[in-house]
Amino acid sequence: MLSRSVSGPRSSTEIEESTSRSGVSEFSDLVRLSAALSFSGAASLINQVIWQRALQVFLGGSETTSTMVVVLVFLAGIGVGSIWISKRMSRIRSPLRMLCVVEVGLGVMGMVIRYVLSLDLTDSVYHFQRVAIDLGLSLRAVYALIAVAVLFGPCFLMGTTVPLACEAGQRQFGLRESRRINSLYFFNTVGAVFGCLVGVALLLPTYGQGGALALAASLNVSAALILQMAPRRNRVQDFPANPDCTSFRISGFGLLAFGFGCWALWYEMFLYRAISLAHEPLPLVFSTVLAGYLLFWSLGAYVASLKRSGQNLKVGVLATILSQVAALYFWSNDVRTTQLATITDILMMIAQKGLYFVPCFCFGVLFGFTLKQTVSLWGRDVGWFHAWNTLGCCCGILLATFGGYEVGLLWMMLIQGLGLLSLAGVVEKMSRLRFKHDLSRLSRFGWSFWIRNVATVVFGLSALAAFGAAYRMGPQVDPNGAVTFSGKDGVISIDGARNLIWDGLWHSRLSADGDHVGTYNWALAVDPILAHPTGSIREALIVGLGSGITAGTLAKLESLESLDVYDINQTLKRVLARYPEGTLQVAENPKIRIRWQDGRSGLALSPEHYDLITQQPLYLKQAGSSILLSKEYFQLVSRRMAPNGVFNVYANGTAEQALAVRQTASEVFPHMLVLHGGCQLILSKVPLDFSRDRINLLLERSGELWNEIRLVRERLGPAGWQQYTKVWDLPLAGSCATIRDDFPIVEYPRQLTKILRKCGFMGELPSPRFP
Repeated sequence: MLSRSVSGPRSSTEIEESTSRSGVSEFSDLVRLSAALSFSGAASLINQVIWQRALQVFLGGSETTSTMVVVLVFLAGIGVGSIWISKRMSRIRSPLRMLCVVEVGLGVMGMVIRYVLSLDLTDSVYHFQRVAIDLGLSLRAVYALIAVAVLFGPCFLMGTTVPLACEAGQRQFGLRESRRINSLYFFNTVGAVFGCLVGVALLLPTYGQGGALALAASLNVSAALILQMAPRRNRVQDFPANPDCTSFRISGFGLLAFGFGCWALWYEMFLYRAISLAHEPLPLVFSTVLAGYLLFWSLGAYVASLKRSGQNLKVGVLATILSQVAALYFWSNDVRTTQLATITDILMMIAQKGLYFVPCFCFGVLFGFTLKQTVSLWGRDVGWFHAWNTLGCCCGILLATFGGYEVGLLWMMLIQGLGLLSLAGVVEKMSRLRFKHDLSRLSRFGWSFWIRNVATVVFGLSALAAFGAAYRMGPQVDPNGAVTFSGKDGVISIDGARNLIWDGLWHSRLSADGDHVGTYNWALAVDPILAHPTGSIREALIVGLGSGITAGTLAKLESLESLDVYDINQTLKRVLARYPEGTLQVAENPKIRIRWQDGRSGLALSPEHYDLITQQPLYLKQAGSSILLSKEYFQLVSRRMAPNGVFNVYANGTAEQALAVRQTASEVFPHMLVLHGGCQLILSKVPLDFSRDRINLLLERSGELWNEIRLVRERLGPAGWQQYTKVWDLPLAGSCATIRDDFPIVEYPRQLTKILRKCGFMGELPSPRFP
């Protein structure tokens, strides 16, 4: 390395003036780098949350699957980018100029992805999925390949930004203290928090995914402009040599970075499910978890930068475990107080339920303390540390999704505690050796160290396998009699009153002695039969199995030959096995074929056509509900309907949400019957007759299902039956209320109301309600 030349001795006044100028210059350079990284972080997280929502259409419609796949690809791309740039850092003449190029490249790639997502790629994507299935690949593998193809490039570039910024700070701006790296991480993460908050909560429902991605691209370009205004210099080249850090790539620092990343993302996945169950699986839950996690993590990293000396990381690990125990206890006694509908709700949630996020603060402190002591050459070492950390993050996501979710949240946190205790032993030994020993010298740790810690790891993994096996043998039963089934696709509980609670939301009630007759699940099968032009259904499809009442009721129709049912949540298999009577024996019915995949993908991949298609009720405010209510989905359903087919949609939400569903349906189907105040729609490409005379004629038929319909008519009486069969004539609102894949406005009732007012809609709407 080159050293700065010294022309001669300087006076004390010259030294003081130079030091003062250097301090001011260092501060301005740090501010410039921090501002650029904040813009870059905001753009990255806006992209991530929009990608998660956009790709959910092609990732099986599962919120859990899309979240796991997008975050996994996001982190993997960042990790690979960090490794790649760290290996080439010494050959980069100007890291600052390179960082400008990367930010501009991210902006360009963001606009390319925006253009790709704006295209109608449905047929191409599903053709690729059909070919993959024919080759024997699983759909989850296909989803991962799609995500990698679309997202890996920009994520790779994102991984180069922080190492380049650190290298520029050390080499070109003259930053000396390694704690400044934590400050850069802090501002980068604060920008990411901003991106989380505005991405889904404000930009998506207001401007759609295209507008949000355009803003993210502009933020990347703004970061490049900020860096472009920095003065051109290579001020410092005499970096302090630290021979003990030269083998960082295979050092114990990498092991710690991997461990902290693994358990931090394990905990984030726990938070995602815990907050979904405690506060409903709404569109802003993903943003809330990300924003709270990143905010507290960044605060921890910043606190670590305030101390010049190293700290006892073992104490930090134990503090992390204790904070997680407190968070778990808090979750088990949580009372829902926030609906998570706006940015203000997210901030209030994070403030009121801050105990959820205290472990994230601890992880940030551990990360910061370790990072400070690892670096000698900032760009190279930060790149490798970041790569090890993101690799651990990827492992944490996979372990939590395919292991932790299966055993339930309580065991999930207990297993993580075992892992952290094992990590504490490594931290203790590494602390004693002052973090200066790479793997070639780990033999100095001693046999007792390895036996103790390897045994702990083996015990933790064995406990995970044992708990998973024990759990699959039977569900969890609490003292109140509620039975809970946990799985990677969701959590389903059956309480003492036979209510089926799906991911914290009431769904339906299991049948007992025929008390399901007359309920809305029963009506989802009966009403489209009554509206069908012939009343004779041979092939039918149900999107969403639920409690099985709709499928079991429709299967009673004598003319029905086969009934396909799509559901993505395989946790229902255990419910069907435990409650065969309550689910009307749908798992054993020879007419019914249950296909465990997303209904939208199933419709696209299968060439079959149906006389009747109906789907289970959706909470319209629930994350992902618009995937089964968008204009593109209705067009897909229309292509899968037989010539005289009917399609039944249950749209029970606010009056404005029901209006949006009606408006969207009217743009695809020329004929629509509106029942029950607007909460149920029967759609077709041919005219429909729902007159009482025709219904009475149909009710003269014999059979078990027709007997049930006559029983309901008698139970309601003439006035009640007239109200039940009433066809409502309700106004529409025009294209401003149309639900699209890139504009899921139905999931945001407050914003939808504002849009309708802005469009001048003044029609009076009844509250949709099933009698």
